[in-house]
Amino acid sequence: MVIAKATVAMSHGGRTDGSRHGSHGRSHKGDSLADEAHEAARYLSELLAQPGPYRRLWQSRATRLRGEEINHRAVCRVLAPVVWAEGHEISEDSLKDRVSRALRGEVLSTQTLTWFVEAFGFARHEAEKLWALYLGAAPSRRVVAGRARAPRGNPELTGVERYRSVTVHETHRVGADGIPLDHRTSQVIEALVDGTDRYLFRFDTTDVVIRVLRGGTASELYRLDEHFHAVDILLRRPLAAGETASLEYVTSFRYPEAPPPVYRRAVFRRLESLRMQVEFHPERVPGRVWWAEWDDLEGDPVSLEEVELDDDLTAHRFLSVTEQAIVGFTWTW
Repeated sequence: MVIAKATVAMSHGGRTDGSRHGSHGRSHKGDSLADEAHEAARYLSELLAQPGPYRRLWQSRATRLRGEEINHRAVCRVLAPVVWAEGHEISEDSLKDRVSRALRGEVLSTQTLTWFVEAFGFARHEAEKLWALYLGAAPSRRVVAGRARAPRGNPELTGVERYRSVTVHETHRVGADGIPLDHRTSQVIEALVDGTDRYLFRFDTTDVVIRVLRGGTASELYRLDEHFHAVDILLRRPLAAGETASLEYVTSFRYPEAPPPVYRRAVFRRLESLRMQVEFHPERVPGRVWWAEWDDLEGDPVSLEEVELDDDLTAHRFLSVTEQAIVGFTWTW
């Protein structure tokens, strides 16, 4: 659940999910690798090269092996079913080129890293370390288990739980006028029951437009109950229990004026691997930025930790485990 003015998925003050987005003269991950992404690429190569299930998996797809060298075409064949299942029309040669650039440490995008994690099924601690390295976060275990109270009528805590979020990686962009531009979410969900065919994206405002980039299609916005609106992201195919799906979607905002300077996410069920980052426009740089935790959606933060923006005017945080918590960023202009 994100909060954006009072939303259930992102927040700008009281409401409630890639690579970096925005082109304000800044470098993007995916165009060239920063030091941290080089480290992620190196660790990815280590996982595939060392004896074990990942090496055996790509070796089983190889037509020819050369000693200990990683066969990039064989790795490409492991990734291909995941890529094509998402509807991407990428030839095997083009995919091999992407795999080769990633493993050589030349270009590694959020999307490509997601494909590796899904296709090879890396162990949880290995996937967490990959994302932590890629994001420049310390790979140590950051756990937030709070005592946040869900808002009255919150549909997230009612009904049969059909899926759970495994990972959520999101980027929130603020424009030169201080008004949120958009919010991009990459998310992996796991089906808990057979026949799971949709992901319910909830929020408490109608000032948004949802665009699904991969993994499904969005329904029309509808009223969920007296408190919430929602769209259904219809998956490309129904999932059996235990199967996963990867989603990427963009939430664009239509605020007539700047909302409070807050971007946060409410997590009432356990979530593993949460990455949040907020990007600011060079013409509207905040005076101070804090990482914060709240006990409820209406009150003030119960904890504040000041953070520094990086060279791309971005603040980010990586959490290994989040549960019963409302977390995010707040700032002053």
